[in-house]
Amino acid sequence: MSLADLLVSNRKTNSLFFDRVQKLIDFKLVEKVINRHYIFKNDAVGNSSWGGLLLFKINLLAMWYGLSDEEVEMSVNDRLSFSRFVGLPLDRSCPDHSTIWRFRERMQKAGAWDELLNAINEQLTLHKVIVKEGVNVDASITSSPNTPKGPLKIEIAEDRQEEERSEQAIQKEEAYMKEVSATQSCADPQARWLKKGNKSYYGYKKHVCTTNRGLVLAVHTTPANESDTKQLPTVLGKCELPQGCSVQTDKGYSSKENREYVTGRKWKDRIQHKAVRGKGLTNWQKLANKLISKRRYTIERTFGSITKWFKSGECRYKGLNRTHTQHILEAICYNLKVAPGIVMSNSKK
Repeated sequence: MSLADLLVSNRKTNSLFFDRVQKLIDFKLVEKVINRHYIFKNDAVGNSSWGGLLLFKINLLAMWYGLSDEEVEMSVNDRLSFSRFVGLPLDRSCPDHSTIWRFRERMQKAGAWDELLNAINEQLTLHKVIVKEGVNVDASITSSPNTPKGPLKIEIAEDRQEEERSEQAIQKEEAYMKEVSATQSCADPQARWLKKGNKSYYGYKKHVCTTNRGLVLAVHTTPANESDTKQLPTVLGKCELPQGCSVQTDKGYSSKENREYVTGRKWKDRIQHKAVRGKGLTNWQKLANKLISKRRYTIERTFGSITKWFKSGECRYKGLNRTHTQHILEAICYNLKVAPGIVMSNSKK
């Protein structure tokens, strides 16, 4: 602690939320995960490198407050509560925005963001914030602002009918995207079009698994036009669910393969039933769908809160892996935002 830190250590700041997060999470354990992928020595002129934990916390602040890398750099320099939360001495300036970006990129290329979500969730499990008695899985679209210019010359996949497109239509789309990639540098070449209702979206889908209380356990990101039914094993495979856990999804994930996957791991099948052509649902299936629907409001609330708090409906970055990083940061920030309230609620019981 520098002299400047000592002089202001007792100054009151609007940091109640940060204090609660610091008490709830042992960030030394999180730092161990970061250090497996991000360690830098002093540079050629002897300047010390920035710690990975400090840069991780700066990224949390950027997501919590909807700030760009440039904006969060200025805010950490200007706001005492921000600098204290990230552990920045008052006699040093915040890392510049390019350093913040490079940290996020390095962690993304190492595949470390999913590990960080798991590291946070392990501690929330110890505090009984996360309880894996049942989970909900659903998908949400994240639109890209980097859309191709000019008229569309392809057949757009329709939501929940992605697999019904002809091979010719798929090949035509890929040829079109290769042309876009070669001629339009501003367009995101990894995003894809999807039609949902009467509206078309260009971007990605995030498949999210939450607890019955709405805490995010895992995220899987795909181009928007990939079928939901094929993504369930991937997202559930990240969750380490116990036997007997109920898996609740909407009918978008309904398939024989998914039901066999769920029951084969001795989880409870709570996947909504989907009518097939020429065969409607039985009364029992309709009742089961209704009961499952009543239990799934928590994941809709999670999506709504993330969209409202972090403006998650639009890509902050370009590319599949960077958008997945955004989705993971949203999940971590959401879990940490609601966790203190759950702890307080549990203590009153």
